[in-house]
Amino acid sequence: MARWGRSTRASTERGRSAAVKLLNARGAASESLVERFHREMSVAASLDAPNIVRVFEVSKPDAPVPYIAMELLRGSDLASRLRKEPRLPLDELAVMVDQVARGLEVARARGVVHRDLKPHNLFLHDNALWKILDFGVAKVMDSEGTLTGEGIVGTPQYMAPEQASGGHVTHLADVYALGAIAYRCLTGRSPFKGKDLAELVYQVVHTPPIRPSMLGIPPALDDVLAVAMAKDPRRRFPSAQSFAQAFVAARRGNQPLVLEVPPSAWTG
Repeated sequence: MARWGRSTRASTERGRSAAVKLLNARGAASESLVERFHREMSVAASLDAPNIVRVFEVSKPDAPVPYIAMELLRGSDLASRLRKEPRLPLDELAVMVDQVARGLEVARARGVVHRDLKPHNLFLHDNALWKILDFGVAKVMDSEGTLTGEGIVGTPQYMAPEQASGGHVTHLADVYALGAIAYRCLTGRSPFKGKDLAELVYQVVHTPPIRPSMLGIPPALDDVLAVAMAKDPRRRFPSAQSFAQAFVAARRGNQPLVLEVPPSAWTG
């Protein structure tokens, strides 16, 4: 099996402070895991944007212990924040959605899908800048803009239906995940809760979540989240940026676009 070891602070050859993570790879499959590690970390290293954690250095393929040196961050991730405060203030959430969408747009331009966007992977650096972490399960889209194979990867509570069912995955899966995270931050609860993994995945694929406005959220945001979290990816916003623009506009009381809300988007 493979997993991250502890993270330590170090300096790169250029004198930059960095967080260094070591990969523990053991067992018969360790060689293939190390190859996968280098392939996927090279994807992360190719993304240079303020809202994506910077990768300074990746170990050479023949290094005794694989490692990655990343930008040293100060602050905490969204999951830690939500454990203290069940809901995020709407103004702050609008900033987070906008900044994370900017990072996702850079990834999309490079043909990269994150595939595991969740509160643990969103970090507020210096109390000012949201950054996307862990492109470790990211993949590069093919010429048709889709991803297939390699099983189901991601976190079910924020996983797009097509991803949960093992289907074709595009950048629209990241749009869905950002919408699901916004839903969680607004309502104080995950969109879906099952007694086990099978029930949870079934709900993600087939069951509409509770309408946000029934949980104390401004009704203007219902339609925006319904489009972002549409079961059918073709009904979602075409990009994270367009979702963020609609979210911010609805927060301000503006509705410049006519949104085509999917039928039966919500329960209630």
